[in-house]
Amino acid sequence: MGIPILIVPSLCDLSVSLWAMTILIWVFSVLSGFLINIPLGELCATFGVAGIGGSIQHVYRDDEKYKGKKLNTGRLIGSFGAWAYFATWVPVIPIFTIMTGDYLFGYFEVFYGLDGFMKTLFYLFLGALIYGFIILSGRKGLEGGAKTQLILAIITIIPILIIVMFPIITGDFHMEYITDELVPTGWQWTGNTILMVLGCFTVAQWSAVGWETAATYGAEYKNPGKDVPKALIACGLMCLFMYFVISFFMYGTLGIDGIIDAGAATLIPIAKGDFGEIGGAVAVLLLIAGMVMIIQTAFLGSARTIQIMAKDGNLPLMFAKTNKYGVPMVAMYFEVFIGFVIILTGITASQILAVSALGFSIAIGMCMMAFIKSRHDPRFKDVERVYRAPRWAYPGAWFMAIFEFFFMIPGLLYYVYDLMGVGYVFIGIAASLLYIPCWLVLQWWNAQTHPELMTGASFMKDQNPRPKLYGVLAIVGASITFLAFLGEWTEGIIGIDMMGSSLEGFQKMVPLITFVAGLAIAVIESINFFVPGRTSKPLAFVSLALSVIGLVMLVLFSLWAPSLGGCVFIAAFGLAVSTALTVMQVIGAMRFSSTSALDANAE
Repeated sequence: MGIPILIVPSLCDLSVSLWAMTILIWVFSVLSGFLINIPLGELCATFGVAGIGGSIQHVYRDDEKYKGKKLNTGRLIGSFGAWAYFATWVPVIPIFTIMTGDYLFGYFEVFYGLDGFMKTLFYLFLGALIYGFIILSGRKGLEGGAKTQLILAIITIIPILIIVMFPIITGDFHMEYITDELVPTGWQWTGNTILMVLGCFTVAQWSAVGWETAATYGAEYKNPGKDVPKALIACGLMCLFMYFVISFFMYGTLGIDGIIDAGAATLIPIAKGDFGEIGGAVAVLLLIAGMVMIIQTAFLGSARTIQIMAKDGNLPLMFAKTNKYGVPMVAMYFEVFIGFVIILTGITASQILAVSALGFSIAIGMCMMAFIKSRHDPRFKDVERVYRAPRWAYPGAWFMAIFEFFFMIPGLLYYVYDLMGVGYVFIGIAASLLYIPCWLVLQWWNAQTHPELMTGASFMKDQNPRPKLYGVLAIVGASITFLAFLGEWTEGIIGIDMMGSSLEGFQKMVPLITFVAGLAIAVIESINFFVPGRTSKPLAFVSLALSVIGLVMLVLFSLWAPSLGGCVFIAAFGLAVSTALTVMQVIGAMRFSSTSALDANAE
């Protein structure tokens, strides 16, 4: 019921990009959900799996086919799809935490003046309150959380409709805002504008296809054959109505100038115009309650996704642990950690959403391919399909898979590049693709510590695996270092003026040297990871030396430079982490060598 609230973070950005055309984007985005969610309903009902991530993992996991092979490609593909879906829903939590703060800042004078780091601290405080409430309400099981969610849904959906539709009564709705501002001034249909439309469509899809939750628990319906399509059609039509009404009346009330003035908290001026200061405050508080509700939906659902991935060995096994009520509390705490890290980056809700939309588009495309595979794979030939999607679902799945991979994703990358810069394009791609090396490391660690598990990749048993693990973690610190500089580079590799330091000679080259050092550490430790059966001490010593040299140079640089960018402190933190871990790696490798030598002499 709370899915329509997902429209709130994107109302401003999409309207500013496409003006009134955004209304059509919202409508077609919801309609595309029927092509996606009907096949998903069949997968969930037939195989008894939960959601997009579970469906992809189940269909692609074929241990018999990959038995004896070094890499189980099916497990990798399935876990990557689940990760992309997980990376879609986890950012919902910081997105709506920040949006809640934005609405408080925009309406209540007591919050005026908060800016910069103080604003970030307030977001963290707000996040702590919201996370604490959700964990307390859901710690005894998802039923308790669902009851709270239902109450919040009831008190939220009706008020948001009243907020956006009331201007008809007050006379503040102007149809000419829509007819005269259908497309931006000077709009021409070119390759770039088509990519922008596709990018906006992808961002809208992140919100408008969220009613796939109706298909998630298809196997639990009493009569899936009848109940699944009923639930999907009912939810789809409700979302179609809500998304059209909210976008249509919002634009007709504010127009493009009013939307730009309102900013992220787009509905505040409408609420004030409808009900005055006091009534508007009540309406805004109810809207905030709805945001808390959608945070809860994402939080509890993501925790289950993490738990399932951990049980399959695709995330650390500790995330599969539950409390006495069967609730994955460790997974919840992991979500809280990720949420706080995202908030601390200081980026806006719309920027987080645009980046996470890439994961959702990947997950949808892979889910459609999983549906297609389930229809022709001999393993599923005799499986009883308690709900079978209509005939048009199969070509519809092909269409959506092609559309997602070859149109939506390129459009989204252009949208992010045009509005936010190339750095966010790299962040979005990295957030998805970095899971692959992390997955390989996890399969190696499971092979060392849990030999009873079926792993997705074959690794030799290490006699002393812990130093190698320290080396892998050192890669994270080194990556923080070179990515910190890469993200701040403004004048190319040689023009090291991104900190405005006005230094000359060797001093000016320090950022470049530490950038190369961080990159070298990551490469060396990656090579060390693949040394069979042991940790290479020479490579570990080289990594340690580079970490220490880079850290010392950055400390000296901080004393030389009259002004510093934040990237220097981030890079120094990364090298400090790398130094500590490579020290532990060298000590562990040396101790093992000494112990092995003593054992050999004793024999």
